[in-house]
Amino acid sequence: VMAIGEPLLQVLTQAELRAVIAHEFGHFTGGDTKLGPWTYRTRAALERSLEQLEGTALQLPFLWYGRLFMRLSLGVSRSQEYAADALAARLFGSTAAISALRKVARAAYCHDRYWEREVVPVGGQKPRAVDVRVVAATHRHLEERVASRQFREDLYYRLKGVEVELP
Repeated sequence: VMAIGEPLLQVLTQAELRAVIAHEFGHFTGGDTKLGPWTYRTRAALERSLEQLEGTALQLPFLWYGRLFMRLSLGVSRSQEYAADALAARLFGSTAAISALRKVARAAYCHDRYWEREVVPVGGQKPRAVDVRVVAATHRHLEERVASRQFREDLYYRLKGVEVELP
């Protein structure tokens, strides 16, 4: 499943959006998605382990292994990104691909803040930690209700994240 947020859709041109989608599908055609989840989970587990082992004798071996793992996995990840970039540029032109990558990089800062659960209030200077989780379920077809104006469109897109349909 590929998700592209509404804020990103608002800043990308059609050509840039096509380049972004081509880039992401490039990961599927290159087989990158097979090792990606494992690599991500391993990196996260190493980070958690290092935090828990801080100040102990076991920290050093985990630190060495973590550095080796990061060096190897980042090299593989970088080559996969270059291949996906090349596909996007080949299909939709280098200008659109480069412009899209720049816009996505600028938006990444906001995305990281979102996942870190930190916000800066409007007019504020310091970030504040927030812990918000929304789980919603319905037996109604919300897209149809939005179209018939029986459900707020802005709320629909805020709630829509991972969609699981059950029989």
